[in-house]
Amino acid sequence: MEIFKDLSSYTSCVLTQRQAGNKWESRGQATRKRGKQGFRYDVTAKRFKFFIAKTGVVGRDLNPKISFLFSDVVSSCRCVRQVLNAFFLTLKMASITCIGLLIHVHFAFSALVFEKSTVEIPPDPNLKEWIADYPFKNTGNQPVTIQDIRTCCECTSAKLEKKIYAPGESGKVTLVFKTVGKTGIQEKHAVITTDGKPEPDIIFLKGKIPTAYDYIAISPSTLRWEANEPRKPKRVMLRTTQEKNIKFLKALSSNKNFKTTLQTDSTGASFLEVVPPLGKKREVSRIFVQTDYVNQNSAVEIHVGAF
Repeated sequence: MEIFKDLSSYTSCVLTQRQAGNKWESRGQATRKRGKQGFRYDVTAKRFKFFIAKTGVVGRDLNPKISFLFSDVVSSCRCVRQVLNAFFLTLKMASITCIGLLIHVHFAFSALVFEKSTVEIPPDPNLKEWIADYPFKNTGNQPVTIQDIRTCCECTSAKLEKKIYAPGESGKVTLVFKTVGKTGIQEKHAVITTDGKPEPDIIFLKGKIPTAYDYIAISPSTLRWEANEPRKPKRVMLRTTQEKNIKFLKALSSNKNFKTTLQTDSTGASFLEVVPPLGKKREVSRIFVQTDYVNQNSAVEIHVGAF
């Protein structure tokens, strides 16, 4: 065991294999340098493994003065080739298995496919509710059960003919949105949960509920009388747009000191005449012009002020 006294003095250590009859015999050689001369020790494989354990390195050169060179390249390559063949065979079988599982899952999946997920309703003040159909089809090879349909609010409801659909069977979901009390841009949705998809389907219902402002042009929308300005009557022109036959019924002021009258000029155009209060007192008001527009928000508002 003398060779293990000073491990830093070794320059190389080689493990070799040679055939002795029907068996392979492993031998290790360690080269140690003493001064200008080098000495080589022939050790058994057992002691060679002990040498590796003592140096603390296996297969890599941590000490720059010690390196391990392994011979019998043919035998080592044969072993590596067998390991690699086994690895790639396992990888190939695993890939085939994964592809088979994906194909099985794909073809065993039952799913509803909707023709459209969004319906837009054109502006129409006469509609008391929006109704939209969303056709679908079961494109899988398994029956589909619609487990739940959740709408976004109480004013939106969903209708369904039945819950279970066979492969290849078609159906539809109907959304109904009540527009009473609503104005402006609206966007509703419903979440559909089935047993054929891990993720739910979402359908949307969009549109705009028009008000009187969408069909009436007001010019100007505000009236002002400055402090040094004579308080004379001023006009606000009221024009109907988009060929809507809307009639102006009456004007109401939040401040009774502002006198308002609805009139028509020689061209048939409607206008609102506002007479401000006399004096120098600062006063403001909101004037509401009522129309025969069918929607619940049938009035338009004009702001006036005398300063």
